Amino acid sequence: IRESINYAKRIQASILPPIQKVEEHIKDCFIYYEPKDIVSGDFYWFEHVKNRPMIAVVDCTGHGVPGAFMSIIGYTQLNEIVNDQKITDPGVILKELDKRVKLALNQNNGAKVSSMDGMELGLISINYEDRKLEFAGAMRPLYFVKNSELHIVKGDKFSIGGSSLHKKTFTTHRLNFKKGDSFYLFSDGYPDQFGGPKGKKFMYKPFKNLLLDIHQLPFKEQEAKLHEAFDS
Repeated sequence: IRESINYAKRIQASILPPIQKVEEHIKDCFIYYEPKDIVSGDFYWFEHVKNRPMIAVVDCTGHGVPGAFMSIIGYTQLNEIVNDQKITDPGVILKELDKRVKLALNQNNGAKVSSMDGMELGLISINYEDRKLEFAGAMRPLYFVKNSELHIVKGDKFSIGGSSLHKKTFTTHRLNFKKGDSFYLFSDGYPDQFGGPKGKKFMYKPFKNLLLDIHQLPFKEQEAKLHEAFDS
């Protein structure tokens, strides 16, 4: 079983965009990726369409193998929405992704065997010419530090896939940015990690304080600091 899962890790790793591809279009960036299990339910996605870098951080239901299955569905659907349909508005992308995930998992037909699985994610599109950033979130926020103050843009309270009693809407937030601003997308894996002398969760307040402490460092150093704090 372990051999099989390790092979699956190679397949999952092959779909993740290499950091070199991301750095071609986003010069100052880092990706801190630390799966809880051999394969992961969290993944990151990147594309460059219509002269706009687009990046998403996605948290699928389940860990390990079930989460990894979901990640393949999410990655494939994001690629088709952006590359085939040429959609670049984050809110519209999430609406279309929700529709496609439900279709892929037979969540629309009321069948007893259909799953209620889905995903949470934050997605941004960057317009360097106008210095504007667009963000939409499904249960995930965008954190950004401007003038040494941390700001939060909350995502909508809907996940991708599964069932909902309300009609889902995903808002596209538009932000201006300038040199020195730092933006962060993340899954809940970091603040929800158990550890330390009391075996408690890391939690969001220490996570925010950590970002404030490191946001002025070069991004590769920020990644190292996040890794160091996570390990400790």
